[in-house]
Amino acid sequence: MGFASAGPNRDSLLPFAGEVQTLYVLPELAETRVSAGCCCRAAFARLRNHGIGSAVIWVLAENPARFLLRAHGGQGGRGERDERLWGRAAA
Repeated sequence: MGFASAGPNRDSLLPFAGEVQTLYVLPELAETRVSAGCCCRAAFARLRNHGIGSAVIWVLAENPARFLLRAHGGQGGRGERDERLWGRAAA
């Protein structure tokens, strides 16, 4: 179905204690609430088990799955950052 990883927030300027660092769901399952929900719940449970009660998830602006995160209780933000992935700039 998918996977997620989470840990302490790597950006000290943001008011969140944790960060969901990876979140991937198979494309054919991406629009189902079950798969995205399972991965999100597992990541948040891991954070809570380590005493972390808030988290940020960075999502590429063009990623249609960003709407699924809102369906699971996420709040849209206005933050932007430049990130390099595999030696390339990610928009």
